[in-house]
Amino acid sequence: MATEKELYERANPVSKTAITTLTQRAAAGYEKAAEILKRLNVDMENYKNSAVTDERVRNVGMLIHELRHVAMNRTIEETGIDNIFDLPCGYSQRVFEMLELGKTYVGGDLPAVIDSFVPVVNQMLTDEEKKRAAFKVTDVTSYESLEKAVAHIDGPICIPMEGLTVYLNKEEKTRLISNMKRLLTKKGGCWLSADVETMAYYRAGIGAVAESKEDGQQMIKAFLTAFSSQSDSDILGSVLVERKDKNASGLNGGFDLDAIEKVYNAYGLKVERIPYYRDDLGLKMFSRLTPEQIAKLKALIRQVHIWKLTSDPDVSVDDSRQNSYGEGEFSSTFRNLSGRLQIRLSGRVDSLTAPAFLKAWEEEVSTDKVDSVVVDCADLKYISSAGLRVLLMIKKSLPGKELILHNVNESVMDILDTTGFSDILTVVAE
Repeated sequence: MATEKELYERANPVSKTAITTLTQRAAAGYEKAAEILKRLNVDMENYKNSAVTDERVRNVGMLIHELRHVAMNRTIEETGIDNIFDLPCGYSQRVFEMLELGKTYVGGDLPAVIDSFVPVVNQMLTDEEKKRAAFKVTDVTSYESLEKAVAHIDGPICIPMEGLTVYLNKEEKTRLISNMKRLLTKKGGCWLSADVETMAYYRAGIGAVAESKEDGQQMIKAFLTAFSSQSDSDILGSVLVERKDKNASGLNGGFDLDAIEKVYNAYGLKVERIPYYRDDLGLKMFSRLTPEQIAKLKALIRQVHIWKLTSDPDVSVDDSRQNSYGEGEFSSTFRNLSGRLQIRLSGRVDSLTAPAFLKAWEEEVSTDKVDSVVVDCADLKYISSAGLRVLLMIKKSLPGKELILHNVNESVMDILDTTGFSDILTVVAE
């Protein structure tokens, strides 16, 4: 039987990227990252993303991730806010960097990460530092989850976010934005997102070291392959708005940043674009670059920004329908009638509860024959990409057999339509 950690990783495969990022930081020369790896019993020499086999491409990946991390840390410090809510925190050494600056730190992530990281952090922190550090299980699509994680924090919060939203579908992105608006309205502070210009900082890093246009295109292809091996999202797909030109050669790859900003504005968030570049920018990975490559990178990143978002007090957004349920409300019942399995889902199937759904399914099929599946969605309030992933696992395990979603309400149907799952699954509306 699969362990809880294995279930979480299968329902949320992107949680594996937390280790990938950590190994990149350790390989770049960050001692805290290397110590975390050691305490997690991860052998960095043997841990490799099999989709990236070119050592030069790995080095570019390390450069890009370090650039983003350093720029984000500097931007956090420049806000002057002392309470940090790191989403997702992963296995990052940021907790130590923020505590060294005298800040209070809350790391939010999925259970598979939090459960394995907290014991490691507690071994590495002093008793005094532990008073200013906390780690909370969170799901960014649940406002209640986010609010609960920082309920103990008084005063404004700074929410750094790097590498998360590229794994969310469009519906989840808009839900996240709505939740950030609510949280910042209540607590004050800002949301720092490196993700809007993901394409730009990847292209800047590649552009600094690529020997030719064709060489750069091959590197981009390698990164896209690596990304798709860890996620069912499309890193080049919709980022709130569709790309104007999928063949655009600029750093932003055809994404209209002004149009994206208008979406944030519509949700009541003001946008300030803060450049990655500083004259004194220094990276450990610079030791592996030529002076010409460093100069080229600095020139390119003048065009790349972290987005600082704050709540606009003049704009309120009615999202009560979107967030009318509580955190973690989920149950499932299974009834097998001579091979015809009836499943009834209730509440919210998200990153936190999808593993329980997967576990129940696997226990059922291990004991009884299943010829077809009917999922009753009458009481299903919300399903995230993690829940959809479990449904896809069920469908793939039943080749040539029937899987029907029955009594699908309007809000869930919107999610199925937006994600394209209404074309993959047989759906019967209420």
